[in-house]
Amino acid sequence: MKAPLAAALILACMAPAGAATVYRCGQTYQQVPCAGASAVEVADPRSADQRKGAREAAEADRRQAKELAAERREREKAATPQREPMGILIKQPDEPASASAAGTSKPKPGKKGQRKAKPDTDLPRYVAPPTASSK
Repeated sequence: MKAPLAAALILACMAPAGAATVYRCGQTYQQVPCAGASAVEVADPRSADQRKGAREAAEADRRQAKELAAERREREKAATPQREPMGILIKQPDEPASASAAGTSKPKPGKKGQRKAKPDTDLPRYVAPPTASSK
């Protein structure tokens, strides 16, 4: 619904006032009539002062939107921890890299009586049926 209106407004701005007729041909607007075309009124009934006021209001809205978007980005940056594209949290290192490189960390002792899990080798394996070329 917005695209035909936008197209009509663009054509209205491009054409001199009252000099050209705009036709709606399906979902498009053009200056040459087509089969089943209907004429569209494209004259801007607003005065020059009204058009100037509308342009100024639109520009003020654009400026305010840019300012609000910049504020929102700053708030989001400050409020949420940094994440990878898949939503995985990036953990920041707790200690400097030089301390961990010096070998100060100790391996964790395992619990007594705990065995390492063995892979299940008793599971049935899938074997593909022979193809016509392997017969």
